[in-house]
Amino acid sequence: MRMIASLAPACGGALLLLAACGGSDAPSSPGASPAGPAQDGLELVLAAYDGIATPRTNVLLISLDSTRRDMLSCYGHVPQFAPNEKTTPHIDRLAAEGVKMEEAYSTTSWTLPSHMSLMTGQPELVHGVDLDPFKLGEATPTLAAILRRVGYYTAGHYSGPYLHARYGFDRGFDTYSAAYGPDLAEANAERARLQIELDAARQAGDAERQKELQATIGRVDRNLDTLSHRDRSSQSVTDAAIASVERGLTAGRPWFVMAHYFDPHFDYVPPEELAKRFDPDYDGQMDSSGFWTTEKVGRRKPDEPDWGIREQACSARDLDHLKALYAADLHWTDSQVGRLLEHLRSKRLLENTLVVVVADHGDEFFEHGGLGHRHTLYEEQVRIPMVLRLPSSLPQGQSVKGLVSLTDVMPTMLELLDLPLPESLVSRSFLALAQGKEDGADRFVLGRLVQYLPLQRIGGPPVVRINIRETYRKGELKLERWRRWHEALPTAPPAVVAQVQASASEREKDLVLVWTDFAAGSQEKSEDFSPDWNDPRAQQALGEWRKLYAQAQRASRPSEIATMSGASAAQLQALGYVAAQASSRAAYELPPPGEHRR
Repeated sequence: MRMIASLAPACGGALLLLAACGGSDAPSSPGASPAGPAQDGLELVLAAYDGIATPRTNVLLISLDSTRRDMLSCYGHVPQFAPNEKTTPHIDRLAAEGVKMEEAYSTTSWTLPSHMSLMTGQPELVHGVDLDPFKLGEATPTLAAILRRVGYYTAGHYSGPYLHARYGFDRGFDTYSAAYGPDLAEANAERARLQIELDAARQAGDAERQKELQATIGRVDRNLDTLSHRDRSSQSVTDAAIASVERGLTAGRPWFVMAHYFDPHFDYVPPEELAKRFDPDYDGQMDSSGFWTTEKVGRRKPDEPDWGIREQACSARDLDHLKALYAADLHWTDSQVGRLLEHLRSKRLLENTLVVVVADHGDEFFEHGGLGHRHTLYEEQVRIPMVLRLPSSLPQGQSVKGLVSLTDVMPTMLELLDLPLPESLVSRSFLALAQGKEDGADRFVLGRLVQYLPLQRIGGPPVVRINIRETYRKGELKLERWRRWHEALPTAPPAVVAQVQASASEREKDLVLVWTDFAAGSQEKSEDFSPDWNDPRAQQALGEWRKLYAQAQRASRPSEIATMSGASAAQLQALGYVAAQASSRAAYELPPPGEHRR
C-alpha cells in the first residue's frame, strides 16, 4: 500500500465560537482559505499527489444519519408489525451485489465528529473536532481534497446542520451545499439574509441594530433546529446528487459525490402512507414530534444535565410504534437512495462507480437507560451498517466479519482507486479483509465521546460537567475508560469556584477503567464489565490500546474554532461555552488509559 509523507501541522486559528445543539445552517460555498503556514502545510501534503494519473472510477459516498445496523433488512431486521416489508430493499440489493461489513463501527455517537472521521480517515484524537466549537484544522487533508487534486469533479450535499461548511467539511469540494426540504430551506435563506444585515450593522458600528438582529437570529436559529428534526429532505438530497453526477459527466471528469441523508434522524416523520404500512393496527396517540424534548416518551432526571439519560415514560406499545416510524423513515430514505442508484444504472455508470453506504451512528431506545444518541458508546449507538460495491475489485454478495471503523473508509477507498495514502493515518484499509485475503484478527476500533454539560441547563450553578468516554474494541473484547470533572464558569461566585477546585482531582485519574467480553454474551450491562485486569487477554488489549492512544496523540493536528457570527457573548455563556476553555483543546486531552495526567 503506497503512503505519502505529511508535514508537521501548524498552529490553530481564531477565538470565535459556535453555539451548541445544531446551530444555524447558513448556505456556504467553498472558497480559498486564507494563506498562511497551515494552508501551506495542506498544500504540500496535496502536492505529493501531483503527477499521479487520474483514476477512471467514479465514487459515490452515501451517509445515512442516525441509522442502527440492526434496522436494515439486509442485516436481518424484520419489522415487528409488518413482517412482509423490507426496510431497505435498495440497499439490500446493493449488498447482494457487493460486500456487507458485519462488524462496522462508528468512532462516536453523534454526527459532527463521526463525519469528520469519515472524511479525514482519522479518529477524534487526531482530527480534534469532538465538540461543537471546533472545526477541522487547515493542515488536515480530506478525501475530497485528495480526489480533487488527482482530477475528480467533487460535490457534497448534506441535509443536517452538523455538516455545515463552517466545520471544514467543504474542504476539497468543487460544490458543497445544503439540500433541505422546502420549509427548512426557506428558514435557512432567512437566516442567511439576517446574517448579511448583521454584518452590515457591525461594519457601520450600529450597536442598537446589532442587538436587535442578534435577538432575531437567536429565535431563527432555535426554529432552524426544530425544523431540521421535522424536515423531510431525502428527495432534495437525491435531486442534488443526480445533478452533480450530470455536471461531472459534462465536465468529462470522473466524479466524487457525497450524499448525506438526514431523514432517519429523529423526529421520525415518514410519509403517512409508509407510517401506516409499518404499523397498520396502531390506534394510540403517540407520534415522534419533539422526540428529543418531549417527556411523553422519556422523562428527564431533574439533576441530570445529560438530556439523553431518560426514564421511559411511554408504554411498551407506544415505544414499539416509534420504532415502526423509525423503520418507515428509513424505508423512505432507502427509496431515494434507490432513485439515485437507478439513475446510475440507467446511465450505465454503476459498474464503474465505487459505491459506499455507511451510517454515522445509531439511536438508543432505552436499552441502557437513555434515548437517542450522543450520551454513550454502547452498541446501539455505535454499531453501524457498511456496504460497498465495485464489481471489478470487490466480491459479490459477501458478508464479511472483522472489525472496521468509519476511519477505515477513506484508506479503503483510496486503495480501491490505487491512490497512495497520506502518512500518519491512525487507520488502515480493509480491502484485503473485504476480498477475503485476511481474517481481520488484528483489527481494532477506537471510540471517543466528549460531553460539555452546563449545569445551568437544569437550574444548577454556573458550572460545567465534562465527561470523556473512550473505548477500544479488539476481537470480542471491548475496553472502556471514563473521566469526569467540573469546571466553573466566569460567572460563578467564589464559593462555587473553590468547591469545584477542591474536586479537581477527578480529572487526574480514570474513574472507570473496565472491560467486557462479547464472546461471553455481554449485553454491556454494568455487571458485564470487569475492573479486574489479571485476565491476560485484557492485559494485552490494554497494552495495545495505550500504544495506539499515544500514537494517535503524536499524530494529532490542531483543530480550530468554528464561527457563528451571530452569537453574542451572552448567548455563548448561556450555552456554557467560554472562549478560554473552548479554544484550548488541551483541556480535553488525556494521557493514555490507565495513566495519570503527567
